[in-house]
Order: sequence, then C-alpha cells, then structure tokens
Amino acid sequence: MSQISHAISNAFTAFESGQWAEAERWGRQVLQYEGSRLDLLNLVGAACYRQGRLMEAIAGTAKP
Repeated sequence: MSQISHAISNAFTAFESGQWAEAERWGRQVLQYEGSRLDLLNLVGAACYRQGRLMEAIAGTAKP
C-alpha cells in the first residue's frame, strides 16, 4: 500500500470511529499532494463541522 493510500485509509477510519481531529489531520496531509480529491475535501469539511468549527468546515470544502 502506498503512503498516500495508507493516509487516505487512516483518514476515513478515523472519521468513521469519531476521531474528528485525527481524520482532519490525515485528510489535510493527503490534500497537500492531491488537492482535488473531492472525497477528502468533504471529509475535512465534515470533520471540522463535527468539531464545532463551522467556518473552517465551509472553508475546508474549498480547494487548498
């Protein structure tokens, strides 16, 4: 498994288990390399929302 694939898997696993900050961290790491991934843009936005950071959630859905 490539490092990117591993990071993507970690992001979704963390999100599914309610670890919002960890999911956001992994998602943002991948977006540094693959900034057009809509699934991760959505994940980062949703993770920010779940942490009560609505403005970051909205901004998190925009391309970095």
